[in-house]
Amino acid sequence: MEAAAPPPPAPAPAPKRIEVGRVISETFSIYGQHAGVLIGSAIVIYGIIGIVNGILYDEGGFWLSLLINILNLIGTAIYTGMVVRVVQHARAGTTSSVGETLSSVTPVLLTLILNGILKGIAVGIGFVLLIIPGIILATMWAVTAPSIVVERSGIIDAFGRSWELVRGNFWPVLGAFVVAYLILIAAGIIAGIIGVAIGLIATIILVILFSAFAAPVIAVVSAVIFFDLGGGETAAAPAAPPPAAPAA
Repeated sequence: MEAAAPPPPAPAPAPKRIEVGRVISETFSIYGQHAGVLIGSAIVIYGIIGIVNGILYDEGGFWLSLLINILNLIGTAIYTGMVVRVVQHARAGTTSSVGETLSSVTPVLLTLILNGILKGIAVGIGFVLLIIPGIILATMWAVTAPSIVVERSGIIDAFGRSWELVRGNFWPVLGAFVVAYLILIAAGIIAGIIGVAIGLIATIILVILFSAFAAPVIAVVSAVIFFDLGGGETAAAPAAPPPAAPAA
């Protein structure tokens, strides 16, 4: 009796595609539904960093300025990692608390910090070198923090994982971030005009509030793109072939 033919190979998964409009729409939908935890988490992270920055800023000097920039990089990396959990829960139809978002990054806190510093330095150098390399690196490494939180990627591995996910979707990913930044710039200009009309103290307050309200947008865009590109998905194990029929 002839041996049973092996099962046909499983079809290759369809390549993931990013739609700029859908990313922006989902971003603001999640923001609207989970504004409390998103803004609350931003206040915790950027409030602490803002206070430290304010203390160091009065001292002045090159090295303190460098330290301020490093603190900002750390804050952005940690916050982006925290927001991943909010987006993950939102897509599952559940909610998160500020405490849950904080605890979600605790196991990978050092990895997020070191990855964020390395990423900031490399992208910064890229912007100094004719700007274009910086844009490329910032786009291709846009989902390093989500990869660290969800997939437990290492400090260096996260760069490769982000590159793997974004590859083939460079322009849509860049477009989503550009649209998000343009919306924030327009909102910032409006807030600035209102602040100037009211007075200096009002301008300072508006700047602080705007930072807290603006921070979630880019972080949510990053998380949405990560999941849209298949981040966090585990490949299903191929089904075992059925046992061969017994010989007659």
